[in-house]
Amino acid sequence: MDEAGPSLPPAPGNRQEPFEDETFSDAIQGYLLPNDDKEMQRLELVDQMIRFAMGGLHFAPVGPNPQKVLDIGTGSGSVIGNDLSPTQPASLSIPPNVRFIVDDVEEEWEYDDSPFDFIHSRYMVFAIKDMKHLIQQSFNALRPGGWIEVQDFDSKINSPDDTIKGTCLEHWDKSTVDAFANMGFWTRLEPSFAELLQDAGFINIQMRKFPIPLGNWGPDENNAVLEAASMAVLTRSGWTEQEVYAMCAGARNDTRNHDIHAKMDFYVFTAQKPLASTDEPDNP
Repeated sequence: MDEAGPSLPPAPGNRQEPFEDETFSDAIQGYLLPNDDKEMQRLELVDQMIRFAMGGLHFAPVGPNPQKVLDIGTGSGSVIGNDLSPTQPASLSIPPNVRFIVDDVEEEWEYDDSPFDFIHSRYMVFAIKDMKHLIQQSFNALRPGGWIEVQDFDSKINSPDDTIKGTCLEHWDKSTVDAFANMGFWTRLEPSFAELLQDAGFINIQMRKFPIPLGNWGPDENNAVLEAASMAVLTRSGWTEQEVYAMCAGARNDTRNHDIHAKMDFYVFTAQKPLASTDEPDNP
């Protein structure tokens, strides 16, 4: 597992595919969202918004001194962050107890040296195909009593007063989600996710929900996600670039309409692996 820096070569098959001012990973890598500096900047803005909504970084009661942590899809104790692309900081800025690796988290894991105290995952919607397998691998890689935390958006845009019904924004959302689903991707984090955690063997499962406004009644930065989320997957599903642009333009106009109160729900699930000798939880 190599420490990542600017000199890391691309992962095998990770050809960069430019589109306008965005760059996407080649479909052979199975990742159809942007993967460039602009996307990293957008994710930083989203991260600030989510941390403000949550009031912190995580909810899992891992204590003040976890010894080993895995951050799945890390993007931008001992901490290991893995991602499909080497987009992490330069090696000189990385603390000595941190390692970044370029890896596909859907492959079999090889973290055999010692189990993790905490496994954290965020923004895996549209990036993972076999979430059941990922959760089971996470369970197996945790120490008894360790915690997992999964944070992500439910990709289904909704509105508290149904003002999204029949809009271009609703059409954009359904078209994009359906295209990812047809390609086999996991597309929604929703309350039923608790069953997946339970089936893997986790206990003490908790769910938290944070409504995130879109458009003029919320932060305008959300609008940047439209082409970023849909261009690659829709053009691989029979749409032309012009059709995607036209739909995104209509959806963007909807987000700027004060009469449309669109939002996305951000979910946080925490769960614990049972202790070795008893199913009683650690004290939070």
